[in-house]
Amino acid sequence: MPSIRSVAVALLAVSAQIVSAAAVASPAADVAVSEVIPGEGLPSLSSLGVTSDDLYKEKFEASAEAKEALAAAAPPTCVGTNTARVEDVIACFNYLQRLGNRDCVVPASGRVGFCRAGTAYIYGSTRNGRSQRTTCSNIAIAVQGIFTRCNSGGRVDGNAIPTGNGNIRVVAGGRR
Repeated sequence: MPSIRSVAVALLAVSAQIVSAAAVASPAADVAVSEVIPGEGLPSLSSLGVTSDDLYKEKFEASAEAKEALAAAAPPTCVGTNTARVEDVIACFNYLQRLGNRDCVVPASGRVGFCRAGTAYIYGSTRNGRSQRTTCSNIAIAVQGIFTRCNSGGRVDGNAIPTGNGNIRVVAGGRR
């Protein structure tokens, strides 16, 4: 039977891990908030009943579907030459995730911006020269893969192919 002291030490260690995990998961109070600007043709923040500040502070819990899609997706390509602050990329992710099953369309003419915030620019390009569409949720999942796997020291730059349409390339990083 474990001694009271060993149980107390174990509880203290677990408590420290929980506090440490909570500190990492919580948005920093001193994060600079920039204006989140939706891409052309996408809903305004006010029409969604949200502010830029909300999108920077929002803690999104991915659905089981989103977690499965991210796990099944091809890994992103990390670039690292034109980076953005991870907080700015996540604010755009939160915006795109709120759009859910709404179509995010990439025109045949090339590329389209989905969201800008601070140093971040999220855009999509067609891989075959034809107009392409997928849900904005699929775009958000691709962005999540990028900021999860292409984050170096709080800076993000990468691209990924979203689930739902392999003819779109999503880029998340610094302004281009």
